[in-house]
Amino acid sequence: MVLVGGWFVTFAAYAFIFWGPAFVYIHKGFGLREAGLTLGLSLTVAGVLGIMAGAALADRLSRVYPCGRVLVVALGLLLGVPFLYWALHSSGKVVFLALFFVACFFMTWYHGPLTATLHDLTPARAHATALGLYYFVVNLLAVALAPPLVGTVADRYDLHTGMYLALVAQVAGGL
Repeated sequence: MVLVGGWFVTFAAYAFIFWGPAFVYIHKGFGLREAGLTLGLSLTVAGVLGIMAGAALADRLSRVYPCGRVLVVALGLLLGVPFLYWALHSSGKVVFLALFFVACFFMTWYHGPLTATLHDLTPARAHATALGLYYFVVNLLAVALAPPLVGTVADRYDLHTGMYLALVAQVAGGL
């Protein structure tokens, strides 16, 4: 389940990373340079804050609930979905960036707890192997597939519709 959930999460993240600049250029009035800089800066700052918050919350909840780490992963992913949806439908750059920032904050909660969960599920002698297998599977399959699948939907319909594929993947990863 961790591999499947991780695949969906990575698919969603790379769809937004790859297609996000084009989306805001086409639909939100950003210039190309502005799109890359603002999205990159927003993702970096929100990501660092989200990773730290998710790790701290997961550690705290895992002391109370055996599944505390997994709950933080799912909660972060699912909390990010409405903000991404609203960002896709927002008007104006500032509103989009604020919603995107909040979504990235929640979406990145999974990094620390997911690694800890993999360690919880495997014997100590296999921690590196489990993490290596996880990264191999999600990067080979999700990172390689997200851009062309979203692009195929965008070619058939439009990029706005293509971005919904990433939202659906994020919900699936959270569930």
